[in-house]
Amino acid sequence: MNFLPNSIFPSSTPSYSDFDGDSHDQWNNNSYEYFVKMNDTLSIIAETINHQLPLGQETYSEELKAIHQDVQQLSQQFLKLEAESKKDEKETEKEAIKYKEEMERRYQEELSDINLHIKDALHDISVIQESEEKALGIMKEQLHTLIDLTMENGKKQEQWIQVIQDQSEKQEKFIELLTTLLL
Repeated sequence: MNFLPNSIFPSSTPSYSDFDGDSHDQWNNNSYEYFVKMNDTLSIIAETINHQLPLGQETYSEELKAIHQDVQQLSQQFLKLEAESKKDEKETEKEAIKYKEEMERRYQEELSDINLHIKDALHDISVIQESEEKALGIMKEQLHTLIDLTMENGKKQEQWIQVIQDQSEKQEKFIELLTTLLL
């Protein structure tokens, strides 16, 4: 007792294996569309059954009553499934938002930690540079002091050499004078 064309019935229930596995959302969307189409189909069946009854007729065959009740139950089940599906979608969206926020928070924390490490490293580098500059300055001062001392020592040696030469000249003159006196 089919009053409706076959084209309004869904050809088959979508299954997870109908998709390549990459698109869970595609399966969810197609399942949802299937439930919506099935609910629409059940509503059309219920209306068709009601229109097949003569106006004012309060009772009809038990078979027709059973079909009508089954259709109404199926329609209610599909409406429940549709509501649950929407609820699941909202919960999934909330979870996705929470996950995204958590990932952003972790990213910011890690970025902050990295920035602190960079600042510490830059500070350490500047301290090392300052220490190296101080050490270099001290080494330059010591080198200049050593050069100055060497130069002073050289001057003193020159003076001593001059004094020794002067003494040698005086001794020679004294020896000459002494030799002249003794002869």
